[in-house]
Amino acid sequence: MTPKYQRRLTLSAGEECTITGNGPITVTLLTGVLHLAGVLLEANRPYSFYLHSERTSVILFTLEGGSANITSEESMNFFRHSSGAVPLVQFTRRTLFPLKTSKVLVIGKEGSGKSLAAHTIINLLRDYRMGKDDNALNRYFLLDFNAESNCIFSPGCVSFVEVRDDPLWLERIASPTMLPLSFYTGSVTRPSAKDISAFIHFCGQLYDTCNLYLQEECLPPQRAHLILDAPSPLSDLKKEVFYKKFIEIVKPTHVVIVCSRDDASEDWFTFLQEDIQRVLPDCEFAFTEPCAHPCPSPPTHLRIKEYFVGSPNTTMLGCSKLVMSSKALQFFEYVGGDLENPSGVGVRRVYPAPGWRRLVCALSHAEIIEEVPLAPVAGLFVICHVDEENDEIVILVPTPEDALQRRFVVIPRHGACGALRLTDAELATLEESVVF
Repeated sequence: MTPKYQRRLTLSAGEECTITGNGPITVTLLTGVLHLAGVLLEANRPYSFYLHSERTSVILFTLEGGSANITSEESMNFFRHSSGAVPLVQFTRRTLFPLKTSKVLVIGKEGSGKSLAAHTIINLLRDYRMGKDDNALNRYFLLDFNAESNCIFSPGCVSFVEVRDDPLWLERIASPTMLPLSFYTGSVTRPSAKDISAFIHFCGQLYDTCNLYLQEECLPPQRAHLILDAPSPLSDLKKEVFYKKFIEIVKPTHVVIVCSRDDASEDWFTFLQEDIQRVLPDCEFAFTEPCAHPCPSPPTHLRIKEYFVGSPNTTMLGCSKLVMSSKALQFFEYVGGDLENPSGVGVRRVYPAPGWRRLVCALSHAEIIEEVPLAPVAGLFVICHVDEENDEIVILVPTPEDALQRRFVVIPRHGACGALRLTDAELATLEESVVF
């Protein structure tokens, strides 16, 4: 069947094109060289993606020039411009590629495309080393500290994963085969002045666990390459203050700033660079241009949905509906790490209530109560109904879960319940995917 919309896209050297629209599209390289998130497209091989006008687009770029055939059943928009990825490619090729180990922190303002930059760096490093004699010694890890848009596991979490066979790109990141390590933050908001202590707590937990894993599983002569994707703080927290605190924890070898150096309103990186180089004189800074046409809305609820049922271009997972005794589970809420109690993060016991309907909660790996603030997440589920009279709770879990293997549950932080609560329509969509 012939697609309704078809276009041959030709890009000159140093150009990129942002493709926006709704629904599935197919990209097929015809001539030359084209990259998507640092992945070199193979000629005559169709690549399928799913666009969302508010949350998901595709960006193709080339250093040498190339053309592709783009097809879709829905109308598409094309925005061509000079590629902002050129500095990033040059930095990766000239600076990172010769190194045996590296730890690269990617930062930038909201909507700048810093997550795309982080994924591009890993994909480029993997591609450059493919076929080299020492390629088997190199291992690549991504730490996603974006609780708002976590694409490794699910929003509401910060995650760590090793990138092995599959590239990091659209809709192919939160794969069940990647087995990430995640910590539930209880919130999908970006860091702010009132909760920075809590955020740093969870990031520190993830980073420390990552280091312990590398000490056990990535011994010499293996070489670890870490890419850290940090969020942009809310406006009440200065970027230079937040990133300085973050950098002092992770101590990167390189910092990539996704920001236009010509933007007079963005001068925070100047003060940050000066402060950090006093503490970490060997830390190198690099700049790359932000996305020219960013998506206007964060993909939070889109990513949560994908956690439960998969994405349109991957195997649809489906859900299972379970009826549990409320007494079989113990529910907790994070407390502390805020302005009232900045010293640390703890938990308090809470009890199921009808108002919990549609909340996205986390099952903790903790085996005793004291471990709950420190333990990684075993999985997420959605509360469908709370029956106080019969002490029962109805939940939706990703298939093929048959029963919950843990008993400690963390609900969203009180101020974040709105963001980690599905709408009635979203819950209905998940219920339609229940596997009987």
